[in-house]
Amino acid sequence: MYFCSIEYWPDPQRGIKEAYRVLKTHGVACVIGPVHPTFWLSRFFADMWMLFPKEEEYKDWFESAGFEDVKLKRIGPKWYRGVRRHGLIIGCSVTGVKRGHGDSPLQVQLGPKAEDVSKAVNPSPSSFDSSWERYLLHTMLLCLFTCG
Repeated sequence: MYFCSIEYWPDPQRGIKEAYRVLKTHGVACVIGPVHPTFWLSRFFADMWMLFPKEEEYKDWFESAGFEDVKLKRIGPKWYRGVRRHGLIIGCSVTGVKRGHGDSPLQVQLGPKAEDVSKAVNPSPSSFDSSWERYLLHTMLLCLFTCG
């Protein structure tokens, strides 16, 4: 199970493929993570901040890696169901079952394993360079999304 870290992975498809490889047959993988916002302003800040996959991307990653019975469920507190005025869905959990033996059937070339740290994972017109700026932006967004 991966909980709220997929947004930091440089290559989510590779991580889910690896989860498939290490699971026993009939094992269940679960990833819990944020969902890409739908409102333009929320989406702008989310794209600057980190990876916010779309619900379809989570499902595609699981199915491409070979998982079957892939299920996606939106998650969040009861008071925060659906889409609010700023278009943020809290997150989702995705599960899939490994039916086959061995490695993932995914044959797509995933590129080098080494992460190129000189390039931004999500390049944007104005990337924040310092951790202080990212912390400040994170705090402001958290206030906006929870109090807004």
